[in-house]
Amino acid sequence: MERTQPLQRHSCVFISTLLALLPPKETPNHRGIQQGYRQSHRGGVCGNSRSGTECETLNRIQCSSSDLFEEKSRKLRRSGGYMYRKKLFKMLISTTYSKIIEIVCSAGVIPLNGLPCRRSSGTERSTAPKSVHIALSEAEDVHRLHMRKDLRDVDLLDRNLWLLALDALASALTSTFIVTGGLPKTMRVFDNGVCHTSHLISYFPCSTLYSQPAVRVSIVTLLQSLTAVLRGHAKMVYLPIALSLVAVLVALYHFITRNHNLFKKHGIVHVPPTPLFGNMGSLARRQITMMDLLTKTYQLDSKAKYIGFYEFLTPVIVLRDLDLIKAVTMKNVEQFPDHRPLVNKKVDPMLGGMLFMLNGDQWKHHRNMLSPTFTSSKIKTMFKLMSECASRFSEHLSNLPEEQRETEMKGLLTKYTNDVIASCVYNVSIDSVKEPNNVFYMYGRISTSLATFKRTLIILVHRNVPWLAELLQLKVVDSHIAKFFYDQVAETVETRQRTGARRSDILQLFMDNNKKREPGQKMTAQDMANHAFSFFFGGFDTVSSQTCIIAHLLAENLDVQERLQQEIDETLENNNGELTYDAMHEMKYLDAVINETLRLYPIAAFIDRMCVKDFELPPARPGDKPFTVKAGMNIWIPVSAIHQDPKYYENPLKFDPDRFYENNKAITNSGAYMPFGLGPRMCIGNRFALTEMKVLLCHVLAKCSIKLAPRTITPLQFEKGVFNLIGRNGFWLAIEPRKSQLGDAERASSSVWSLPVYTYLYTGTRSFRQYSQGRIHIFATGRSRSRIYYRTGIRTAHTMLRAGHAGDALVSNADDN
Repeated sequence: MERTQPLQRHSCVFISTLLALLPPKETPNHRGIQQGYRQSHRGGVCGNSRSGTECETLNRIQCSSSDLFEEKSRKLRRSGGYMYRKKLFKMLISTTYSKIIEIVCSAGVIPLNGLPCRRSSGTERSTAPKSVHIALSEAEDVHRLHMRKDLRDVDLLDRNLWLLALDALASALTSTFIVTGGLPKTMRVFDNGVCHTSHLISYFPCSTLYSQPAVRVSIVTLLQSLTAVLRGHAKMVYLPIALSLVAVLVALYHFITRNHNLFKKHGIVHVPPTPLFGNMGSLARRQITMMDLLTKTYQLDSKAKYIGFYEFLTPVIVLRDLDLIKAVTMKNVEQFPDHRPLVNKKVDPMLGGMLFMLNGDQWKHHRNMLSPTFTSSKIKTMFKLMSECASRFSEHLSNLPEEQRETEMKGLLTKYTNDVIASCVYNVSIDSVKEPNNVFYMYGRISTSLATFKRTLIILVHRNVPWLAELLQLKVVDSHIAKFFYDQVAETVETRQRTGARRSDILQLFMDNNKKREPGQKMTAQDMANHAFSFFFGGFDTVSSQTCIIAHLLAENLDVQERLQQEIDETLENNNGELTYDAMHEMKYLDAVINETLRLYPIAAFIDRMCVKDFELPPARPGDKPFTVKAGMNIWIPVSAIHQDPKYYENPLKFDPDRFYENNKAITNSGAYMPFGLGPRMCIGNRFALTEMKVLLCHVLAKCSIKLAPRTITPLQFEKGVFNLIGRNGFWLAIEPRKSQLGDAERASSSVWSLPVYTYLYTGTRSFRQYSQGRIHIFATGRSRSRIYYRTGIRTAHTMLRAGHAGDALVSNADDN
């Protein structure tokens, strides 16, 4: 008896779903199915949306089929094994369909083939098609055979019975997809091998019954039931299952291509899409980079103000005109305030709670809370922490053994960005170069790696099918990683509140801002954890990749590197060998190098906006009609393509920092330069990222030179099929410690005065700086701040040294000049 329960349960689910397309209430045994049906469908299987006659008909089918099945199955329980299951299944089919046809025809409606079945008198079926007559007769014959327990001729009749089942299934599926917009109002279905058209809406009034989630659940239930039946009776159900799947696939094809004629209908220039992939097929097959894909789309028509594009199933407008870009990002922010959600916040609360992911009033509220944190004055307070991390990192590079000087920069620079984020955000001091297995670095790499197939697929599901991501609980950031970062924030905040300790980092700024806010307007510990994690997700990989690109371009353009090193040397010289925040931001050529790199290779290939209120775009080309962007539609701004447009930049593919050195403000205010976005949704952390890169470049280039290595790929190439910038085969470069023009103390005593001013001698961690002020010559050590003054004609020097740093002094004789 126990082995028959799954078959009975799934078979009844199959019949119920076939007729009503509603998920039945699962019960542990076949006897409970009938009770479950009656309890869960007290108002009928169709609720309040159908007529009384129709509801009564469907309820009678459902209940009487279950009654008949239960009665007949008792007679076969004594036998077991395969023969029992086969007999039971065949008996279920015959008795159920006999009852279906009898009850439905008696009610005057038959949901088979979509044709009416009226009874004029007695058992006459004058308007029923011949196929129905044959099937009904055969079903009744099978019923009689089963009553006599004579199964010898049953196999001959299975085909016609299953064709009837298939026709009912196709009708139900067709009606379902009509409601969701997946199929036209007619669909060709099979009946006894003859293809005909069924007008299903006329007898299946379900438009008010099914909502889209209910339809999805119904289809899932149907497929699960069919699969369960198929396991035990593959031979018996092969044909109808196969044809049913074909029906599902056809409906699915119509669903995924439903928007593919949108741009063609409105006369908008676009690339013809392919099913499922839209215009992203070449990217999904790893044949092209995202930057190149957008550039090809952008160049499709140089006269068009915008281009049609399909991000998989989603139609997108790609803007080309700068005036339209300003209108969308600045002038009409009310219509385009949001980003298209990247993840489902219900499934991934930490990632979904970051400022970039928030929309609507939530975004406004959190933006107002965070804005005071990212001002220049607040970033300045964290400069010292960044400088400490950069100093350790540059010291490591300058002391690399000769056999390790050819190195993959990406792996090294992620350690630097990890240390900066851990120190400036989470109050943790780490040296990831010496301790590469620290938990911050390991979790940072795992949570920010978007290049793996699994991570890319999860994000695509979140972005395109959010309900499926929620159903399957697909997380971009694993729960244990999210908990680790939350605990770090919560413990730090609690400790500081209890002890009153302070530190110049992001969490302290969050806490200070909270004190100024009214109750109910303050950031919770979860909010702080979400926004703190945004530094990892937004800065761990992107800043390190961008710095790798800068290093590669400097190695390719040694003249640019030497000029930048000269500016760094002069800045340090003018500030007693120390790098300060203000001095660093006065370095124009450093700004020009970074800005030019961001122009050629922006962090994001595009920025997006989602329309929340209908907005009319002007005609794409002269003679075209205006196009109305509907609420929910997406706009893309192809940053990389605009940055490389010869219309806005002369010789755009050339790395030329002078274009920003000479005309920086004009370019940045032109609207054609947007590496961090435009308008209110511009990246709020851009100052933090720029400062992080500048500090590192100053420290590294002061101590090292960067050269091309044998494994360096030139010109620069990126991995295809991913959204972020990943160097093909990595970023391999060679590091060379800079050779000082000062050799040692003896050389300094004899010939130092003949050397050019502004020279450096690197000995371990100390840098000795020589400069001339009239007739006074000074050697200074940056770490101990020792000062040794030499006056012309004086053989003994007056030395000012800190206690314990006597070894830092250089004693030298100076001759009169």
